[in-house]
Amino acid sequence: MKQKLILVLFLIAIFSAMFFVSPLSPYHPQGALALEPQAQGLKRVADFYFDVATGDVRGHSAVNKFGRNDEIDTADGIEDIWDGGGTWPEPTASQVFTFTSTSALDASDGIGARTMEIFGLDSAGALQNETISLTGTVAITAINSYSMIDRMIVRTAGISATNIGTITANANTDSTVTAQINPINNQTLMTIYKIPAGFDGCMVNYFVDVNKSGGATTSVDAYLYAKPTGEVWQIKQLNGAISGGTSRYNHFFGVPNCFEPLTLIKLSANVSANDTGVSGGYDLVLHPN
Repeated sequence: MKQKLILVLFLIAIFSAMFFVSPLSPYHPQGALALEPQAQGLKRVADFYFDVATGDVRGHSAVNKFGRNDEIDTADGIEDIWDGGGTWPEPTASQVFTFTSTSALDASDGIGARTMEIFGLDSAGALQNETISLTGTVAITAINSYSMIDRMIVRTAGISATNIGTITANANTDSTVTAQINPINNQTLMTIYKIPAGFDGCMVNYFVDVNKSGGATTSVDAYLYAKPTGEVWQIKQLNGAISGGTSRYNHFFGVPNCFEPLTLIKLSANVSANDTGVSGGYDLVLHPN
């Protein structure tokens, strides 16, 4: 009997030792590590608009337009939201543009803006851009002709780090100013865009802001206009905001509002009180037509 008890205890000891040293045992050092959850790489949930913005969707690109009209009065009626104020003069044809500043200090050797990049469309409606060196109040001519200029950006400047004067794009054929950079902005603020040839432009959202520092409360009617090729300006959305309450209006399209190639788009506004500033903007996705 005593021998059987010793044998049983001996077998228990052997099995216990095997359990603790087995790699499959949770008490074994390697076994314990094996049971730890493995580190997982971060996975980003697919987001179409993010992928477009980062260039990960072939053939697609994102456009963000924004602008401001510093002062609209009741007598002005509907004005476009851009740096020049009033009604934006649509170019009549592809043409050469010259560029000037109201300050001689905006020049390649001045303390103001020195170089500026121009963005727009060529005579066929294709995207193009170039960078010029400014020459102050003396006109400098762009190398390319443009059927549309929708953005200008100051790229380099002197010690002021900004443009000192108002920089304008002056059309040679019809003498209109179709884009301008107001002092210290370093960039155009224009809610005006023309869809490039070969692409549809799908609007995801747009916004309008009322900016009024004092005086009477003002209400604003905001208009989203589009002008397809060969047609007239058409209202695509009409909304309102008020400076004393809802001073910002955002519209998100449940289904993006798509426009055909070479369609012009702009935001406009009228107001119920003088000296009202209005800002606006929108996001587009360009995809091959």
